[in-house]
Amino acid sequence: MSESSTQLNKGRLFGYDLVKSFFVSSPTQEKMDGWKAVMRKLEEESVNPTLDRSVALFNELIDKMSLAQIQREYYELFENPFGDHLVNTAASAYMDGRNFGPTLVALRGFLVEAGIEKVDSWKESEDSLVVMLDFMITLIEQADSNGKRVVAAQKRLLKDFILPFSHRFYQALSNNDVAVFYEALGLFLLGFMEMEEAILQEAEG
Repeated sequence: MSESSTQLNKGRLFGYDLVKSFFVSSPTQEKMDGWKAVMRKLEEESVNPTLDRSVALFNELIDKMSLAQIQREYYELFENPFGDHLVNTAASAYMDGRNFGPTLVALRGFLVEAGIEKVDSWKESEDSLVVMLDFMITLIEQADSNGKRVVAAQKRLLKDFILPFSHRFYQALSNNDVAVFYEALGLFLLGFMEMEEAILQEAEG
């Protein structure tokens, strides 16, 4: 793999880790400080319209909302079992209209072909957001040794699962009365995946 490809993949891994950190657990002050540092830097650049809009929105909201407000929003959207504003994070829920649908079956088949196994510590299904992000991280980490086969797997994981999920997930957040800060993060997820689509379209494989 060329030096430029290696550097590109390092940047991609950083991006996936960042997006994963948005949704894997409730934010802490340490997380927030890290997010702010990245978003301030991204505001100086232009990536694509969706990502640029999400960065501007994040930087606007972060100056208005307290950590406690954002933590309460996370709880209502992703943790409260008795709330009316829970947002599903499984691809099947959006693409099939129910959890554990054909999308999950298809993803499991893809994972067998790609030789990837779900980490035992994950409680969520394979088609949940953070787990799908983890699968892509694994594929990027394998790129040095597996070349074209892994690039093809990355393209398929993005095109068939993560990108269509990201569109629907953002729509769910934008229609949710509680989602304010996390609507911006859902938009960031979508913008990042649109960037990934462009990167992988140019990649060999």
